[in-house]
Amino acid sequence: MSMFLTYDIGGTHARAALVAAEGGGWRGHTQRALRSRGTREELEADLRALTAEVWTRAGAEVELAGVGIALPGPTDYLTGTPWLEHKLVALRGTSLVPLLGRAGVPVACVNDAEAFARGELLQGAARDAERVLFLTLGTGLGSCFVVGGEVRRDGPEVPPGGELWNQPLGVDGRTIEDHVGQAALEAWYRAQGGDASLSLAQIAARAGAGEASAQALFTHLGERLAVGLEPHLRRFAPDRVVLGGGLSGSADRFLGTLARVLRERQVRDVTIVATALGPMAALVGAADAVKRRRAAFAERKVIYLHGFASGPRSRKAEAFAAALAARGTALALPDLNEPDFAGLTISRQLARLEALTTDAAPGSVLLIGSSLGGYTAALFAARSDKVAALVLLAPAFDFASRFGAGQGSSTLERWRSEGTLAIEHHAYGRPAALSWSFMADAAQHAPFPAVRVPTLVLHGRHDAIVDPALSMAFAEGRPNVRLEPLEAEHTLRAVVDQVVARSLEYFDPWWR
Repeated sequence: MSMFLTYDIGGTHARAALVAAEGGGWRGHTQRALRSRGTREELEADLRALTAEVWTRAGAEVELAGVGIALPGPTDYLTGTPWLEHKLVALRGTSLVPLLGRAGVPVACVNDAEAFARGELLQGAARDAERVLFLTLGTGLGSCFVVGGEVRRDGPEVPPGGELWNQPLGVDGRTIEDHVGQAALEAWYRAQGGDASLSLAQIAARAGAGEASAQALFTHLGERLAVGLEPHLRRFAPDRVVLGGGLSGSADRFLGTLARVLRERQVRDVTIVATALGPMAALVGAADAVKRRRAAFAERKVIYLHGFASGPRSRKAEAFAAALAARGTALALPDLNEPDFAGLTISRQLARLEALTTDAAPGSVLLIGSSLGGYTAALFAARSDKVAALVLLAPAFDFASRFGAGQGSSTLERWRSEGTLAIEHHAYGRPAALSWSFMADAAQHAPFPAVRVPTLVLHGRHDAIVDPALSMAFAEGRPNVRLEPLEAEHTLRAVVDQVVARSLEYFDPWWR
């Protein structure tokens, strides 16, 4: 049977299941607590154990058609890289695609609230609704606004990005999540004299057993949620509100209060219901995200950018082209010297990349750059949503200051005054004139681009042209960057086969 392996990763727990590619059934559903404050190694071990348990429970033979991952925000969903600051902090800046993905199958990452919404729209409590506000209540507050089956993230009817968690509630500067998130509710319970050792799930159990202070907590939740939602319900005017997340199992304890306060505040009647699929909703939605991603990413674009005074027929470029051709993929090899070397600038190279990727879907480009091409690739990835992942080969960071210093003050002055300088061009096999505009333009670009996509840097330890320390400085403090030194000089000529193999291995999880 063809199935999708899907994950729903929260702040304290993660779930996984295998969801049928057709028909909507599932098997192997399991849940595991996460060491939320643990190290990256501990969290990755938890997720590996979760994966193993799914396959054990699934039992029967399964053909894996793709992997879907639902994650809370803020996250770069194109690359599966969480940038959370209050939970799972050890995974911040680390793409989960290499860990949870599988080579040869599509991988899609999606916001957990959107995944929940997709699941309920397909098989749950929102199948017949036109305008729906989906809320996930648990560690934090997730939201998703949907009209006619399509997610709304902007416009006058919804908050920026469709996110409610950071919207203000009251005049004290606190957000809605500051009032209804797990930590806030547990703190409120303690302030009322409740047992400080209890988790929210345990407090809910006490409410069911009749404890007055625990029941009061859910009354408080209903009141705060009503006040926070009021302006958004007025603007968006949903037909239905669907509640999910860990607290949806206790919805009967606060839905009455929520509806009462909304009536008192004269908010139009809206149907408010709890999830029909429960914990499976986001997993079914993550499977749908894989289907959508697979259709959108039918063609993967791989681009190689050659270095300064070089060309697209270098040994590295041809080795990459041959390796990709063997996989049935063409490599785009733009000649960055065109239309003429004299008018070359980094900005012109960036514009050439923009033109090459005009029709590319967000996150559909795998970019390889060598030396100056590596620096240009990093600059492009820092500003474009088209790039899924980068491989940089001896990237020429801090180019303007280093190149200028290498020419010397007298040469620079002559270049500026005469307008051109003869540069030894390796691809042409002769000197070629280069305009001073090259230097003037280079000075406008950041020496170390703020790249947030997964990036592999391969740099020779014996590079006498671009100091390996520059790649070390670039990788420092960036968990999304992996630096691998090689026993080679600047061109990496002696290790080309190793470079190609490692690069394609790195790209494998993003392959569609």
